[in-house]
Amino acid sequence: MMTRENRNLILNTLGALLVGIVFLFAFNSLIANQTKQQALSYYREVFPTANKFETVTVNQTGIVEKVKILKDNVLLGYLYVGYGVTTSIPGHGGSQDELRLHVFVKANREIISIVVDFSEHTASFVDNYLKPDLARLKGAIVEQYLSVDLVGGASAYSMPIVHNILSAISRDLTGANPVAPNPIDPYAELFENYASKSDDTTFTATAVVTKKEVIKDSSDAILGHVYTLTSTRNTADIIPFHDDENWNLTLLVGVDTEGKITGIYTVSSDHTGSYYGLHAPYFAALEGVAVSNYESVDTISGASFSRTHILELLDALQGVLA
Repeated sequence: MMTRENRNLILNTLGALLVGIVFLFAFNSLIANQTKQQALSYYREVFPTANKFETVTVNQTGIVEKVKILKDNVLLGYLYVGYGVTTSIPGHGGSQDELRLHVFVKANREIISIVVDFSEHTASFVDNYLKPDLARLKGAIVEQYLSVDLVGGASAYSMPIVHNILSAISRDLTGANPVAPNPIDPYAELFENYASKSDDTTFTATAVVTKKEVIKDSSDAILGHVYTLTSTRNTADIIPFHDDENWNLTLLVGVDTEGKITGIYTVSSDHTGSYYGLHAPYFAALEGVAVSNYESVDTISGASFSRTHILELLDALQGVLA
């Protein structure tokens, strides 16, 4: 027979256990509410009028979370959390290096912000090249983002992940991949009134200057010529993590009837994008300068390997036109 003392002890124990359970549920509810408020505060940095959100199902490779952000019952936009990994970053020993992004998109599919949430990629490339490119995407409609001009200095390893994430978002919101931009006509870039081109069959190609094309306007008047310049240089031990690699560079150079450069268009380049991109101001400065006097234009500092390659091509063109 249970004594009064034992009965009271059991009742007290059950009471304490019940109080503990109630406290635990209340504590967990408090933590969950705090977490929800923290998330809402984060979303309000992008959507200031937001007062509610909900996580929804998403079935796209590379997207791990999709959040609908609302004011009352009006959809303001979305947060997508996307990620990808690469094992090819030089100097990282083949490790799986993750890049995770938060992509905020308005209800009209306009990209409003892209945040690097986590990165194991080379920090200097992420800060100096990837983040500025992500900022350039602000305002683009997600399925049309490929039309935005990007510097692409982190293109070899980080940008493919960005492209995969944005393509997945485009598919989720529109059912289709991003729209490919209209291709650039390099000849129209080199000559403003370009209408037609034809090979100059009288030209004798060299190892570097491989083609000469005649450029005409709509009235069949000759505007000038476009020369194809191409060569390959070995990196030897000059470029870290790229020992003994053969890097090609192919340029189109427009030259008007007075022998002046109208522009330079890069057809292909094996050089590191972040360094090669530094030459854009130099290319622009060469416009209107005679090929015979191109050395008068100062080159950019840094990027010495690609600079030497560019000058090698221009030297060859100068020799052909001498």
